[in-house]
Amino acid sequence: MTRPQAQGECLKPTLERKHALQAARRLRDRDKSVQAYRCATCGGWHVGTSSGLQKQRRIKTLRTNHHPHLEQRMPENFTARDVYARHTNKEGHSYVAVHRVWSAERFFAARAAEAAKDGGKARCEQITEEQYRKERA
Repeated sequence: MTRPQAQGECLKPTLERKHALQAARRLRDRDKSVQAYRCATCGGWHVGTSSGLQKQRRIKTLRTNHHPHLEQRMPENFTARDVYARHTNKEGHSYVAVHRVWSAERFFAARAAEAAKDGGKARCEQITEEQYRKERA
């Protein structure tokens, strides 16, 4: 419990000016708003922050790709669909995969551009669901 404060008395530790300035300098490494100040109540020197100088806490903003920007919002009737693809790397090894995409044409165009950049035997081609299931079995 704290005891009641008498007139002209301060409950904070009182320091000499020189020591208050040194302590504030040491504490400033952790908190830039710390300073030495003369108390109006007791007339002594204290180390601390004034309410206007306290460090502003920044609210962390989460950036996600789950919500498209307003100007790039998809039409309401636009739905995702599954496409099946055979991916071949530049050495000629291939695998099949299923992808959920908004636009199959844009997806395969992007994969073709990546394959052209890789060179060799790299490519990506669309296959049917039956071909996908047969190769996965």
